[in-house]
Amino acid sequence: CRAALLPAKVKLADWVERRVGGEVELRSMPNGQVEVYMRGSAPPEEKRGRKDGAGSPEEKERFFDGLPAEEFLEAEESLRAALLDFLDRWSGAGAP
Repeated sequence: CRAALLPAKVKLADWVERRVGGEVELRSMPNGQVEVYMRGSAPPEEKRGRKDGAGSPEEKERFFDGLPAEEFLEAEESLRAALLDFLDRWSGAGAP
């Protein structure tokens, strides 16, 4: 699913932040992973450094500029629905 939508130079977290950011928030972890929370449900943020993605800022901008501004692509809608469904069903003790 990811490979069909995102080029290798764009991280999934970048897509989530830019395209679904109104519904969820991301937190970068020291180990390089990213925590995803429904907007407003995250615990207070600890101060941590952020890691950059693999692509240059220009490459990422070109990718995002090529996406429709007012709607999601079909593959994006599927990815968004899967992400929101996962978060909605999460019942673990810690963050997903």
